[in-house]
Amino acid sequence: MRDGKLCQQPAHEIERMRGDCVRATGGETVEEPGRLFDLVVSCEGAKMVELEIRKGVFVRYADGMLTLDMGDEGYGRDQRSIELSELRDLRVLSDTTMVEIFGNGGEAALTSRTYSPAVSAMGLHAEGAASMDFYRLAH
Repeated sequence: MRDGKLCQQPAHEIERMRGDCVRATGGETVEEPGRLFDLVVSCEGAKMVELEIRKGVFVRYADGMLTLDMGDEGYGRDQRSIELSELRDLRVLSDTTMVEIFGNGGEAALTSRTYSPAVSAMGLHAEGAASMDFYRLAH
C-alpha cells in the first residue's frame, strides 16, 4: 500500500537476472532486444509514450490511459487498459510467453500472454522527456 493504493511490484530477485544496461532516450532504439528483458522507462511529464515490445504488441500511454495493445497477437485478448491521470514511470517485464506492465511504481499493473516474436529493434517514442534503461534477462 502506498498513499491508500494497492501497488504491485515484480519480485526483487529478477534484478539479479539482469545483464548490462542499455540506455536510450526518445527516438533511439535497442537493437535485437529478444523476448527476455526488463525495461524501465522514466517519463514524468510526458503526454504520450509508446513502445513496440514484441512484433505487433505495443505499450502505450496517451490521453490518460495506459494500454497494452496486443493487436492480432493477443488471440482474443486484444487490449488491456487502465486509467491514469499521469504516467511517471513504466516497467515492462517480458519472458518467453508473458508480458507484465507496471506503471507509476506499481500503482497500475497489466499482464497478458503473447506468442509474438521479438522485434528487431525496440524504440521509445514520446511526447515530452523520456528515457529507458533496457536489460536483457538471463534464462
